[in-house]
Amino acid sequence: MTTPRQTITLIVLSCAILAVGCHDARSKEEQQAADRKRQQLLNARTENLSSALAALDQGDPDTALELLDRITMVDARYEGLDEARERALAMQKEAAVAREEAELLSRIDAVPISRVREVRELYFQLWRLRPDNKEYQAKYLSYSPNSPRVTPVLESEDEAREASLWDLEIEQWSWRHDHGYLVVNGRIKNLTGRRLPAVEAVVEFFTQSGEFVKSATAPVEYSPVMPGQTSPFRIITRDNPEIRTAKVSFKNFGGAKLESYERE
Repeated sequence: MTTPRQTITLIVLSCAILAVGCHDARSKEEQQAADRKRQQLLNARTENLSSALAALDQGDPDTALELLDRITMVDARYEGLDEARERALAMQKEAAVAREEAELLSRIDAVPISRVREVRELYFQLWRLRPDNKEYQAKYLSYSPNSPRVTPVLESEDEAREASLWDLEIEQWSWRHDHGYLVVNGRIKNLTGRRLPAVEAVVEFFTQSGEFVKSATAPVEYSPVMPGQTSPFRIITRDNPEIRTAKVSFKNFGGAKLESYERE
């Protein structure tokens, strides 16, 4: 025969066992529900990938990426996922470039040719946007201060300066023979309204009769050269006793010539 204390203990233990059992049952049900949800997502991988590829074929990379993200949540290594995502991201990038390109072309159409600097800057942006586009490169170069396109608009170098057509002002520069080396020193000023990254100075050397001997190139000290900023440049190269004259020019990171004039 059990005592009252033992009876109470048995009741408490029974309740505890029942509570644990109920908790385990709920946990099992929750786990089963999560497993079913995951299995549904796994089963939907093929359908989501097919839908994503269809969206890409219809030119809708945003929808495609949303569907691909669903696949990634359950199986980041699913076959075909990486290729589809790469294609979608490339389409997104191209769409953004196309929108910017259309906006720049629209702005060019609205600008009269007399605003040469503005047109030239817009073509520079187009060329930077589409670096393989030879037409944009040619248009940008055709708006240089001495080109046939610009000459009828600006009849003198002074007018070109006033119109801010030049990229750089050469504030000063010099060169000398120095114990078997040629030493070039100078200073330029950025006349554009934009940063000029990776500007390079190019110095060509000639004989007394004007025959080309050699050239040397070096980056200017500051990169980028900010709008209105002045940057020194220096070049040291092996000498040649036949060298008598030299001229300096500048180019940008893409290899295109930067228009410059020397301060008087």
